[in-house]
Amino acid sequence: PSTIIATTKVARKEADRIILSRLPTSAEHYDAWRIKAIAIMLSASVHPDGAKAYLKSLDDASMEELDEVPEEFSTFDAKVKAALLLVIETETDMGGRLLAKYQV
Repeated sequence: PSTIIATTKVARKEADRIILSRLPTSAEHYDAWRIKAIAIMLSASVHPDGAKAYLKSLDDASMEELDEVPEEFSTFDAKVKAALLLVIETETDMGGRLLAKYQV
């Protein structure tokens, strides 16, 4: 007898928003915070593998390059920026300047 294997594709929905924890108070905890933040961001995406590559491309991006968002990541990018800007806003003066630039 032959075996029939049925597979079900689960539809994923992008998260409505991304919420990150506060920045760590010491530099020694930054790497752990960053790993956790990236995991949270990827879990919010419909395409986590593509989102991971997209986030990696932002590591050395200039402010101008941050405005060049591939269409398939436009809503994901907006949610990532909003989450990061909210963390930065509550922690540093730079947050206010970035919020003004991106008008979040």
